[in-house]
Amino acid sequence: MDEIQEDPRNKVPKPGNPLHEVKKLISQGDWYLDYAAPQTAWNDFGWDDGDVKRCLLKLNDRYHAHDPERNHFWKQEKHTDIPKAVMDYYKARKIMEDQSVYTHLFIDPLANKVVVNSFKKL
Repeated sequence: MDEIQEDPRNKVPKPGNPLHEVKKLISQGDWYLDYAAPQTAWNDFGWDDGDVKRCLLKLNDRYHAHDPERNHFWKQEKHTDIPKAVMDYYKARKIMEDQSVYTHLFIDPLANKVVVNSFKKL
């Protein structure tokens, strides 16, 4: 009996960094906001690191395009500067305090910490 071949165009994207691992590291304090992320979080939402942490812990890894109002994961791509690192992008509508967030993050393979490169209004 022939095995049914799945069309690769129908595959649902998944995060390169398992979200349960990302959340575990964030919960343990093994994370930080990089580049302009702390400033844009403050400018766009009035949120400090603690607020950003609470928001990140609410993310889900369901594919955004299937239900943009409830699903958060958008795409992944290889990090341009760090070999073996994968950047995950999230679009989360009304995730916290009725605010919609765009963020991208990765797990630094050397430090084993979550790095949040961007955190701004969607």
